[in-house]
Amino acid sequence: MTFSRRDLLLGSLGASTVALGLSGAGTLAPSLARAATPTATSWMRAIDGHRSLASLTIPGTHDTCALNYTPFVRCQSYGPRDQLKMGVRFFDLRPADEPDMPIHHGPVYVDNTMVNVLNGCRSFLKEHPSETVLVLIKQEHTTSSAADFGARWRRTTKPFNDILLTPEKLPTLAEARGKVVVITRAGGVPGVPYSSAVVSDKYEVTSRDNARDVKWPIVRSALNKADSWDSSRSKLHITFCSGNGTPRPWADPGDINEVIEPLLRDWLTKRTARSGERLGVVLVDFAKKAKIEQIAARNFGRNTWA
Repeated sequence: MTFSRRDLLLGSLGASTVALGLSGAGTLAPSLARAATPTATSWMRAIDGHRSLASLTIPGTHDTCALNYTPFVRCQSYGPRDQLKMGVRFFDLRPADEPDMPIHHGPVYVDNTMVNVLNGCRSFLKEHPSETVLVLIKQEHTTSSAADFGARWRRTTKPFNDILLTPEKLPTLAEARGKVVVITRAGGVPGVPYSSAVVSDKYEVTSRDNARDVKWPIVRSALNKADSWDSSRSKLHITFCSGNGTPRPWADPGDINEVIEPLLRDWLTKRTARSGERLGVVLVDFAKKAKIEQIAARNFGRNTWA
């Protein structure tokens, strides 16, 4: 994947000492690091553009578009555009091999499409060119061959080639600013291989007690590993805080979130925030402003923007 002069100049937003409080080779000037308060819509602008995306703490959403239907399908309360405004920068998208690539959660169509999501990303990135959005693509509902699904992907996303990045390795933030970076777990779709990431995704959770006693320790261990392991910060770490179980009496995503959310919040609150901390991609259900802020603010050694 090559980058235009415009892309690299846009990425150099990480070098403006006046607007961003950066010094030297793009590192945060110590005197300005606290004064330059990040915001939900532009928190990446204060991060050194030379850094790999793998070195960041990135809030994301599991089954990003699953807003409606039964409790076993619903995973979110806000749509992708609102999620971007609250600071989410990683989408978990599961399109089918059908016109416009409708998004599914299992067999259920969740009233959104790849075309609509990418249009929303384009609008957001036009207004906030310092940001990037990572999208994880997995074929859902249909069982097309890799060749057929890849052909559908190329036809559907061709109008978005100006914003799509499909590199084999994670780019730096400078290279990714203003772009949508594809992480692929779908045959035929180019992008950073999902298999190259360190992933924690225990999604089968049988009860609230199981969420507390089994799921949460796995999440906590994965987040600790993301910060302590791989000192080169070269591998993307992805931790799913979500889970599901069906049929009843197993827990649905809302049940599990009611257990995991306060545990995650308390763990982050008690854990000393420090500059340079890396928790990787933290995927949550039922994203809301305070939850996303607490995750993203870890990039700045904080628990909140202020």
